[in-house]
Amino acid sequence: MAQKIVYRTLNGNLWTWRKVFVDDIVYQLEPDEVFGDYFKKPLLDNGVVIDGWTQQDTGNETQAQIDSDPHSIASKKELRDGQTVYWKIRALIKRRVSDGTITSIQGKGFRRNLSTIIPLLRNGEIDLAKDDLDAMTPANQDVLGVLNEIRTLVNNIII
Repeated sequence: MAQKIVYRTLNGNLWTWRKVFVDDIVYQLEPDEVFGDYFKKPLLDNGVVIDGWTQQDTGNETQAQIDSDPHSIASKKELRDGQTVYWKIRALIKRRVSDGTITSIQGKGFRRNLSTIIPLLRNGEIDLAKDDLDAMTPANQDVLGVLNEIRTLVNNIII
């Protein structure tokens, strides 16, 4: 059964559409309706439906499909999560300096030692940042406690 699209116009502008089946019946168009065969971005030119779908539209649709595949979605989530944990780590270090758990010099040392991990987190490379964190050896127990808190933040994202 063949399908046609019936476009309804309002004041000469495309207003709405619906599918009709036209094999066995003769569909009578209303005065404000026109036939068309296009499902995508139709244009109306002097009461005639023309195809407004361009090569650029096809390219945009293809890119949108690529961007919405599971790998792209997971990559975007990793990027957001990495940026979120980066800000949490910054806040945690400042909080631990403020509450006296570590000194301001130790806080600066943390920020300096984490300087290789920060770009990884900001770029969503959480698993690589985790490997670098796991390889760190703290100087004392106070630093170990903060380092373990940071590791927990990163591990909670990976799970």
